[in-house]
Parts: sequence; structure tokens; C-alpha cells
Amino acid sequence: MKKRIISLTLAMAMIVSMFTVFALSSSAAVDLSGCTLASADGSTEKATAYKTENLGAGVDLVKKGPEAAYEGTHNSYFGYFYNYLYDGKIWEEHYTLPAVAAYKERIDMVWEMLYGTGKDNLYSAKYYDPYHGDTELPSLETLWGAARSSEGLYVRNSLSNMRNEMLNNGFTDETYGTVAGITEWLTYYGANADAATSTHPNYSDVTWRAIVNDVNIIDGMKNSCTEDEGFAAIQTLKRHMSQMAAPGTNPSDDAVLVAGDAGYDAAKTGYDQLIDTTYGAKYNQAEGGPAVGNTTSSTYFALFYNYYYGKITLPKYQAYPEVAAFKTLLDKVYVWMYGSTQGSATLTGTVRYGMTGIADKLQNAWNAARANVPVDAGWNNLRAKITTEQCEGLLGTNPDGVKADGTACKKYTTASWNAFFAAVCWGDSYRKTCTDAQGEAALNDIVTKYKALVLNPEYVSAPDADNIAAYNFCKQNAGGKELYVWYYERANNLFTNPELWTNTTVVQAFIDKAKAAGPLFNAPYNNNSDYKSYVVFNNGTPSDMTLEAMWTAARSEAYIGPVLQTMRDELFDTVLSEDHYTADSWAAWISIKQDLSNAVDNAKNSTTSTDQDGYTAIQDIKDAIALLELDPFYPIKGLDKATTPEDIAAATAAKAKLNETANNKYGNYLGNFLLYGDRITLDSSKQIAEVTVFLNSLEICKLLLKTDELYMPYYYGVDWNNVYGKGNLETWWNTARLTIPVSNGLSNMRNAYLDANVTDWLDSYSRGYSYKYTDETFAAIIRLVNAIDAAKNTVTDAQGAQLLEDLKTAVAALALREPAIEDPTNYEAYRALSAIVKTYYPLLSKFTLAESFATNEYIAFKAKMDEIKTLSEAAYDGQKDYKGFSDSAVEQLWFAARNACHIGPVLITERDAILNAIKAESEYTPITWDAWVAVKTELIDAIDSVKNSGTATDADGVAAIKDLKDAADSLILKINKPAAAKPSAPVISRREGTTITITAVTGAEYGIRKDGEETVAWQTSNVFEGLESGVKYYFTVRILEDENYKQSESSAETLGQLGKKGDFDGDEAITLADAMAGFQILAGKTELTNAALDAFDLDGDNKIELTEIMKVFMVVAGKLTENDIQ
Repeated sequence: MKKRIISLTLAMAMIVSMFTVFALSSSAAVDLSGCTLASADGSTEKATAYKTENLGAGVDLVKKGPEAAYEGTHNSYFGYFYNYLYDGKIWEEHYTLPAVAAYKERIDMVWEMLYGTGKDNLYSAKYYDPYHGDTELPSLETLWGAARSSEGLYVRNSLSNMRNEMLNNGFTDETYGTVAGITEWLTYYGANADAATSTHPNYSDVTWRAIVNDVNIIDGMKNSCTEDEGFAAIQTLKRHMSQMAAPGTNPSDDAVLVAGDAGYDAAKTGYDQLIDTTYGAKYNQAEGGPAVGNTTSSTYFALFYNYYYGKITLPKYQAYPEVAAFKTLLDKVYVWMYGSTQGSATLTGTVRYGMTGIADKLQNAWNAARANVPVDAGWNNLRAKITTEQCEGLLGTNPDGVKADGTACKKYTTASWNAFFAAVCWGDSYRKTCTDAQGEAALNDIVTKYKALVLNPEYVSAPDADNIAAYNFCKQNAGGKELYVWYYERANNLFTNPELWTNTTVVQAFIDKAKAAGPLFNAPYNNNSDYKSYVVFNNGTPSDMTLEAMWTAARSEAYIGPVLQTMRDELFDTVLSEDHYTADSWAAWISIKQDLSNAVDNAKNSTTSTDQDGYTAIQDIKDAIALLELDPFYPIKGLDKATTPEDIAAATAAKAKLNETANNKYGNYLGNFLLYGDRITLDSSKQIAEVTVFLNSLEICKLLLKTDELYMPYYYGVDWNNVYGKGNLETWWNTARLTIPVSNGLSNMRNAYLDANVTDWLDSYSRGYSYKYTDETFAAIIRLVNAIDAAKNTVTDAQGAQLLEDLKTAVAALALREPAIEDPTNYEAYRALSAIVKTYYPLLSKFTLAESFATNEYIAFKAKMDEIKTLSEAAYDGQKDYKGFSDSAVEQLWFAARNACHIGPVLITERDAILNAIKAESEYTPITWDAWVAVKTELIDAIDSVKNSGTATDADGVAAIKDLKDAADSLILKINKPAAAKPSAPVISRREGTTITITAVTGAEYGIRKDGEETVAWQTSNVFEGLESGVKYYFTVRILEDENYKQSESSAETLGQLGKKGDFDGDEAITLADAMAGFQILAGKTELTNAALDAFDLDGDNKIELTEIMKVFMVVAGKLTENDIQ
């Protein structure tokens, strides 16, 4: 019975409950007696169609199934359904599965109806229905769908379901054990189902692609395969799932491979190598292991098996990790080859993944195992270690030594050395066949024999190995002479005249060293002599004599050897082409040139030529070259001359242009360009093709001015319109200067260098600083960029080159900001802080009043400015956000503060508010309006001046607004006009007859009342007439109402009367007291009053005079009568 996977019952089996199952034996014809006829259920028409459809063209029925004893071959559409069951697709053991049993029952029934006992009857359409599904029973197609989906079948949907179950959840199997499912297999299979290219991140390509291939195979076969084929596909999938490996790894070594698996061929090759008997051996039985009892097999693998089990016997070596690993590999391979039974000689024939390259694996494992074990190559390794660590590193030769006099000897006696050497060489014969115990004993014997070495009694010390090597190197034969002799002879024979040497120190150093080598190396080796100074060592080995380099240097300074050829060639290179020289001097040169060259070759190649010989050969060439005469008009030789009238006229004009007087040191127009040429001073510049064109053009133009011949116009370089297409001096200069460090060329070179070496230099230069480099170091770049711009049109190329060098130095000195600026926008904001401080911080001085300091706007503005000032004075901190301190934000704070504190434009607002509150002129009293108009303009101008002043403070603004407001407040509306000011008491200005006159007051009226009366009589005149003498009158005055004032209060009253003149005290008598009172008033001792005027103003002019007082006095003296003064 085939193995199968048992899982959950598929839901599709529920279809079985939909119809009656007829229990029929497969060995007997199906009993149709209980089946409904078509005529009974009215399905005759449909039954006929379905039966005909089943009998229609299809496939031959396989001769299996119920009572297949029919004649011939039946071909029908029904055959498809019949063969699904009976052609081997489904194992008989699965006929009992519910859905399969239901399908089989229906197939047997329909077969009986079509070909058996019921073939002549017409049964209900529900039995025949192939796929329509329009009857009460499931169609054949529906039943087959349910059957093939039965869990546990190795065909159709069940096969793919089984595959998917394994891939998703893994499986447990007695052959492979428990195997995990394939992680997200469907995702990566769906992404790429190509078994040649598909990849999965969790698995190696080899193992994953095997799974992809299995999935594809099952998809391709499931609808047509038998259960045997499906079962085989599932087993292959199991095997491949058991071999899954992580990316970059391979399947486990124990993984079993069969033909067709990835890696099988390579593993099979390894298997064949293991069992190869051609180079094989029988298994060693002495030391146990899994091969004990296997006495017949002879394999290549046995060679490796015997390396361990026949050679490594000591537990201490068996415990080494490399040795233990080798044993583990041997035991594993043995089990692979022969199974787990110890001593089995029967090969399993199983190919394992680990057999891939197994021969190399075994050899490498053996190499590692034996490396520190005293067998085979390991014995040599340990011998080297022992001799190095315990035996001076001695192996083959008795060490050299020196005696006290420096001559040679051996370190150890011959007999003791031979015994030691024999122990050292033991392994050369026995290491490949010995055990580890034997090899260890032989190694110990080396140490024993070393300790027994006897020192040579003449031995003093080891020789200087490098000194010996140097001596032997210099004594070696070289071309028939010992090497040192060549240099010794050259030093003695070739250097004859120190006056010719260009470097006496170099030449003399060689001569002295080479001459000293003669006696030194001609004597036998002596350890006490220094030979190493004559040899150049390369990795510890002599490679050349130091004299070689000294000889090469010396001859180059003394006209000997190859330097002569170089000197000759350099001299020949100085000779220009023939057309540069006069014909006679060139002919003379050519006639002797070859002989001069040959003389140099002879001196160079001769081993006996002296310094004098070489010098003479070179000097002869110099003398000959000196005789060559340059043709002064060479540069214009071969130029085309002007021949046509048009060319002659144009050439004449061009020459005249060149010679035109100009204000430069050359005195002509050409001189403008010669000045450009003067700026080209470097040989490197003159070798540039474009520069050469320009300079040659200048030379040609100079010569054209010196000759009377006329040449084609374009040679004169003034073809500004480029009529001839050959350019002009301007274009030649423009092209040349771009190639050298002057003018635009200098700035271009500067820009190119900065572009290549300084990040964002141009943007940084434009803003005045760099995000990347420190301000101090980038300032040098800015300075040099500016210096080049300022000087480029006047510098020489040498000066321009120096500026570029200075620039390179400055670039090399650029220092990166530390820390780096990560946010340029933030750094820009930081840099802007200084400008903000410069602009706004001084404005704080405009605030001087305590009331300003108390405003929220001023407090906010000052706090922000203090914060910004502190930040601007501190180093940039990339962790801080400076972007919130914008100029516009500070400006708004400034605007708010000044508006709140009477500074700037707000004064206009305050001014306008005052002005706008003033009504029309007609509303005010004229006097106040006139006063307002008189000061208005001045006050407004004062406010504008304060507003616009850069130094005006809040106090200035407050004062200016206050002045305007005070002036405006002085305006008085007519409806609110005040009473006129109370006037002073009236002054009596005249008494005459019965009239008293009061001093007039503008806009006033005058009042009078008699003594004892209350009523005041008012009049507009200041003259009161018809008064009675001796009667006291009281006078008052008040200002009448006008456009500016209401009527005023009455003034204080003034007493006045028409009394006796001279009677001041009113006693009706003129006495000395009255006269003396007059004198007191006249002298200013007593106040002048109206009563005094009444008494002493005799002539009525409202004043008291001396003559009038004298008259009063004369009355007292009796000189005049009272009537005389009345």
C-alpha cells in the first residue's frame, strides 16, 4: 500500500448527503431496479439529450471497472468520467473516501445504464447529467470535482492542497523527521515562478528554486497524473524541503540527493571518489573506529581513515580541536558510505550533499589536523618550531664563527654537530610512516642532541652576516674582473682635471671611496673590517655596490659617459632651422656637425676617455654653434608681399596705422600691444601656442615697420573687420591672454581653481562669508579674489601666477567650521542679528522718559533687542533657532514701541488729531485765532523736524506735541469767550473848570457817582462835565463786550473833586503842610494820587510841576493870593 498524507476531511464530502448511495458490489452488475425511469418523472426529453451526450464522441473507456466484460471498445464522452476513476489516477484504497465512493457509485450506475443491463431503457435525466447541474442530483462533473478534492488523494486539487499544506505548515516524516514550512512561499513564488531565476530572501537560490520547480511540476501534472505520479512528486517536495538552506549557504551535509536534484552531480562525483579503489587502501583495524570489522573494503576514503586511526594514537593529540574535527568528519563519511552499522562493508549507495568536494574537504581537514601533530608535514612544522625556540634555529649547517683575529671558523665541533644533524634529518625518512608517538620521540631527540653540542674552542663570536655578504658581493667576478676593480680603475684613470668638474664634491667623493676599495677588498675577509658601507641591501640581500650610484653621479659632473650625449643633444636642440641663419654660417655648420657628433659618441662610448676628452668634444660643438649668424629678418621671410594696387594701398594704410603716434613708451600704435607683450615674462607662458602666435605677430609687426617692403595687409594685425579672415592684434591678444595668468585668463584660472577646490565659493564670496569654512580663513579667499579683480589688467604673468599661488595657499589653509553649519538658513539668520543690532539697538537711546520705560511696547522692544544683542555677540550655536529673530519682526516691535512713546510717524497722527479737532475760524475769538495762526506753521514744522530727526527722543516728541496742543488749547470759542480783564482804577488826567477828564481806556465806558449815592452813571466819554466844586465824585471804568471778551467787572473807584487848588489835605486852607506835601510828591517821596493832582495841577495838564508847587509855596508865603492859583 502506498504511503499517503492524512489530514482534515474536506468540506466537499458533504455533497454525499445530497443523494442516496446505492451499496453495490464492484464484482456484480449494478441493480437498476430501484432507479426512476424518465417516463416516470417527465424528464424524457432531457434524459434523451443527456444520454446521447454521454454516448457522444469522447475517449475509449479503459477495460477496468464493474464487469468490464464487454465486447470491443467503447468510445464516448462518458469515457472521460469513467477513466478519471479507473485509469489508475486514484488508488483503489481511496475508493472508500466518501466523495470518491459517491463518484464511483454514480459511474458504475451510469455505466450499467449506458452499456450494461439498462442500456435499452431510458432512465431519469438526473442520472445521466454530465455537467449541466439542472436536476435534483449532482452532475457527473460536480461529483468528480468533489471526489478529486478529497483530502488524501495525490491527484487534482487534493494534490495541490496537500502540497500547499506542507509548504505552509511543514510535515513530520520517518525519513526526514520534522520539517518546517517555507516562510511566505506563496508571496515570493507569486512574484517570480521561474525556477531558473526566482529568489527568496530567507533561502539560498539553489534550495528555493528546487521548491519553485516542484510547485510548477505539481501544477502542471495534477489534472492528468495518477496517484503514483502525484505521490512521487510529493516525496520529491519533502526531500527538497528537508534540504532548505539560508541565503549564502547550502543544504545540510546530511541532505540526501537523487538524480535531478540541484547539486546532485557534484555530490555524486564526491561519492565516486570516496569509493574509488584505484588509489584506495583497506581500513586500519588497529585503533578501532567505525570500520572495525570491515576487513574487505578497499577505498580511496580508507587512506584518510587510516591517517587518523593508524597515525594519531596519543590522547593529547586526539584532543586537539583540528584532530577531533578530522575524526568527526571521518566517522560521518563512514556512516554515509556504509550506514550506521559498525564494521559494515556494504555501501549504501546514498548520495549526500556533504559529499560535494569531499576529497578536498578530507585533505584540508587532514592538513589542519596534522599541522601540530608529529606525523607527516606536522613533524616538519614541529621540528621548525623546536629548532627555532630551543635550538638557535639550527637545521642544516654548522654556524660560521670568527676567531679573535677576525678570521673564520665553525661554531661547534664536527663530531657533536654531525650527531645533532642526524637527529634533525630523521623525519626526512620516517615522518610519512611514523605514528605520533614515534615522531614525538624523534623531536625530543633533536633537543637532546642540541644540548650535547660542543663549542669550538677557537670560536669567539658569530660573524657579521651582512659584512660577509657585502665582502663576497664586491669580490664577485664581473666581466673578467672582480666587481670592485672596475670602480678602482675608473677612479685612478678617468678623472684628470678638477677644473672641469661641475661638482667637485661629488666627483672627489667617488674617487676617494673607489681608491680605498682597492686595498680593502684585495685582502682576505676580516670580520673587523667594514665592507657593508660599499653595498646597497635590498630586503637584507646585497643588490649593488654603493660605488655604482657614486660613479653615475660623478661622471655626470665630469664630462664622462652618457652625460656627453645629453649635453650634445641639448646643444643641437638650441640650433634653429636653416632659414634662421645666414647662408654662409649655416653651410659652415653643416660641414662639421657630423664630425662633432661622432667625436662625442667616441668619447661617450670609450671606457678610457677621460674628463678632458669629453670636455673637449662638447666645447668644440659650443664653439661651432657660436659661429652661426642669425638672419635679423628671419621672421618675415616667406611672407606674402603686396603686389596688387589694392593690396599695396591696404598695406600702406595698415603700416601707417601701426606707426601712428600714441602716448606710450614705444611712441606708436603698435606699442599698445607691445605693452601687452611686456606682461608675458614666463618661459612657460611663451611656450603656449596661442601666446606664441601673439608674440610672433608682435615681432613680425616690428620688422614690418623696419623694412621698406610692403607685405599683405593682414600681417600688420590691424584688420579689425577680419576681411582677410586671419584675425588681428586684438583677437590674437584676447586668445593668448585666456591661456596665461593675466587679464581674463587670470580671473578664469582663479575661478576654475576655486570651482574645483572650494565648495560654493562664488555664493560665499557674494554673501561675504562661507557656510563651510571659518570667517578668518575664508576672508583670505575674498581678499585674493578682490586683489585679482583689481590687478588682472595690469599684472605680468609672473605676478598673476604668484597671485594664483597665494590663492592656492589660502585654499590649503581653509579651515572647516567646527561644528559644521547644518542649517544655512539658521546661520543666515544668526549673521543677520548683527545688522539688526546695528540698526535697532541705537534706537533705544530715543527712549528717555519714565512713562516710556513703563510701556509694554518699550519693554518688549528692549527685551528683544537685549536678547538679540547677546546672541549676536556669542558664537554661533547650531542647536539654537535664530530664524525667529527676523528684521521684520524686530521692526514691528520698534514701530509699536515708538508709536507708544511719541517717536517718529506717530507724531503726525497725534498732530493731525489735534489739528482735526480745531473748528472753523469763525467759531473762535479773533484774538485767539490770530495767535493760533501766528504759531501754527512753526509748531507743525517743529513736529515734522522731530519726526524726521535721527536723534530726537520721546521727550522731544512729547514736547513738540505739547506745544502744539497748548497753542490749540488757547483757542477760545466765541460762545465761551471770557470777561475782559478788570481794568485798573481810572486815572484823572485833567481838571478844568467844572470838568474832570479820565485817562481813556480802549473799548471801555466810564462811570461816576456822587459821594453818598449808590448809583453809578455810565457814559462812553471819558470827560465828565458840569461837576460841582467841593463835591467828592467817585469815578470807575469797565471794558465793554466785544468779539473777544464779555464785559469786564468795574474797576476800583477813583476819588476826584473840583476842590481848592493848593489845599492838599482838604482843610479848606492852603498851608505850609500842603506846600511841603507837594514837594514830597514832586521829589518822588510820596505817591502821586488823584487827590494830589486835584491840589497841585494848577494848569490842568494832568501833571505836577515845580512851578506849580512854588506858586503854592508863594501863597503860603503871602506872595500870591489863593485866587491867583485857583
